[in-house]
Amino acid sequence: FDRIELHCHRSLARIMYKRGPLLNPADRDHCVQYIVALGLLHGTVGPADYSDAFAADPRIDSLRAKMTVREDPRYTEGFFDPARRTSANAIQVFFRDGSATARVEREYPLGHPARRSEALPALRAKFERALRRLPRA
Repeated sequence: FDRIELHCHRSLARIMYKRGPLLNPADRDHCVQYIVALGLLHGTVGPADYSDAFAADPRIDSLRAKMTVREDPRYTEGFFDPARRTSANAIQVFFRDGSATARVEREYPLGHPARRSEALPALRAKFERALRRLPRA
């Protein structure tokens, strides 16, 4: 990767745009670049991914260093509009050879009430995975 551009609303940019070392799981959980790096590297994000041992993977910080986080005024407007309450965001990846992915944008991420029916199967699968980790009685 050459660079990764993240576009978001003002609140996310202020709260979750973190530079420098992430000292604990709470720091990592509140860092948009960390979460995006996990998604790019592993395709998923789970509770164990915030541990010190998992975060020691140097590829995570390498990807974080290539990310910029920018407020998109349209996203901020939608976030604060009580009739919409969007949580829009977008990502675009640029490669060293000058090529790039399309800008992928989501106005309502999975888990947002506007996508509840779409999120239910994913939520059920997550719940079932968690149950499989419990010791059997």
